[in-house]
Amino acid sequence: MKPLVFALLLAVCTNACAHWTRVASHDEAEVYADRTGIVKQGRMVKMWSLFNYRAAQRKGQIAFLSHMTREQYDCDKERARTLYFSMYSDGMGEGRRVYSKSEPGDWAPLPHGSIIEKLRKIACGE
Repeated sequence: MKPLVFALLLAVCTNACAHWTRVASHDEAEVYADRTGIVKQGRMVKMWSLFNYRAAQRKGQIAFLSHMTREQYDCDKERARTLYFSMYSDGMGEGRRVYSKSEPGDWAPLPHGSIIEKLRKIACGE
């Protein structure tokens, strides 16, 4: 029962409670981080990010204009894993949630110069 309550609160508060700061922009999307919602546990850090696409994206039959992730970063080993992922029908995490996944992913190294590496540096305070 507790995971269900947590998931519901997470879904309600995620976008409404976030204070998005743009951290990157390219031809396909603008990328935002919620610097006010960073949670640190030693050298492990969690942070929300949002990708706001300029044109509709597709995952199979699902169309979306934005997606949000809750990432966990290992500041010492320079790796990350996704804890929560959701896609939205409208920009900036608005509209209908068309897909979500709340199972933690595997740890992965971060490609040098990538957006996810930039997000890790923000979360880790580098």
